[in-house]
Amino acid sequence: MKKKLKDTELGLIPEDWMIKKLGDLAFITKLAGFEYSLYFNNYKDEGEIIVIRGTNISRNKLDLSDIKTIPKSVSSKLPRSKLFKNDLIFAYVGTIGPIWIINENDKYHLGPNTSKITCNNQTSFRFVYHCFCSINIKTEIVNNTSIGAQPSLSMSKIRSFRLITPPTLAEQEAIADVLSDTDALITSLETTIQKKKLLKQGAMQELLTGKRRLPGFGGKGGMKDTEVGRIPEDWEVKKLGDMIEFQGGSQPDKSNFIYDEKPGFIRLLQIRDYKGDSFTTYIPSKLARRFCDKNDIMIGRYGPPIFQILRGLTGAYNVALIKAIPKNNVSKSYIYYFLKTSKLFDYVETLSRRTSGQTGIDLNDLKNYAFSLPPILAEQEAIAQLLSEMDEGIEALEKKLEKTKGIKQGLMQVLLTGKIRLV
Repeated sequence: MKKKLKDTELGLIPEDWMIKKLGDLAFITKLAGFEYSLYFNNYKDEGEIIVIRGTNISRNKLDLSDIKTIPKSVSSKLPRSKLFKNDLIFAYVGTIGPIWIINENDKYHLGPNTSKITCNNQTSFRFVYHCFCSINIKTEIVNNTSIGAQPSLSMSKIRSFRLITPPTLAEQEAIADVLSDTDALITSLETTIQKKKLLKQGAMQELLTGKRRLPGFGGKGGMKDTEVGRIPEDWEVKKLGDMIEFQGGSQPDKSNFIYDEKPGFIRLLQIRDYKGDSFTTYIPSKLARRFCDKNDIMIGRYGPPIFQILRGLTGAYNVALIKAIPKNNVSKSYIYYFLKTSKLFDYVETLSRRTSGQTGIDLNDLKNYAFSLPPILAEQEAIAQLLSEMDEGIEALEKKLEKTKGIKQGLMQVLLTGKIRLV
């Protein structure tokens, strides 16, 4: 039987659900001024307890790349700000919003710019965590943030946050179970994607330098020393300018720009267009001078970030882009992957730092870059095909990840508002 709903300031919710202030569900505190001045002014590198500052929480994950510590004895003296397993820690100054669940005792202590949320025994800490990820609490954060030298929230404002709350701990836990399982799947996908990207980077390093040869290529040939390092005996050292034509972009005066598609006009591609279609620009076709299609290799000439390797769009391209056109006996797909190597990027980035103003690519420097190349087109294509297959696998996982994130958002909208009941 369908349960009745009631109208509230946060919309329709089940009749037996309630809107409660966070302060009625949890104890909320921050590091006191005297605690900081007496014990935290001089952090000890040899301390056993990690101090969680606002900078240590990012995207609801713990970032321990830069930590400060205090002795365990100091943490024990300050039980009010000591962090215990299942406490929530919430960043309330600067980048407001990240939240994390403390997962063990005697390891962490509350630091500057973070608050501690300890739920009472009738409130699921996991349920509250998921509420903080919802649009409802994000709206509360926006509406209550004070804008000064740094955005911030007072403890009283945090305590006033309104949560739509099921009547029983069991129902809160049931909701948290579903959302936590979805989070676990998202984390698993993110981890797998990162591992596959690292594997691809390793494959590029080995395949594009000849350290690893694919079946059918190389035979029993050895290695030789060259100006670019040791390479297979049957490979050659070339300069980019000998193998690729770099064609700069062009554009008419901005007075000719329009921002809606129209007959007689062509899309003018800029670096930003490879990230999204929010700012499409069109120019008269008769004024277009440089063209590319979706299979062409395009290079972002200016940064940051400098030297982006792009493809996938068709149109005219502006002066911030360069088209890389492979010459005879060079695979376009191979060149696409070679241009994405970290060694070449480091070379370009180092040279760009020597220029004043906006970082940019000097085409003469780029043309003079020496690299090793398999002379047989078939080997180039085989290497590119393997890397392309790895890319396809990563892209499939990324699509699955985005779909799963969308499912999570949908689940939050129906579970945290009681539109779908689990118990």
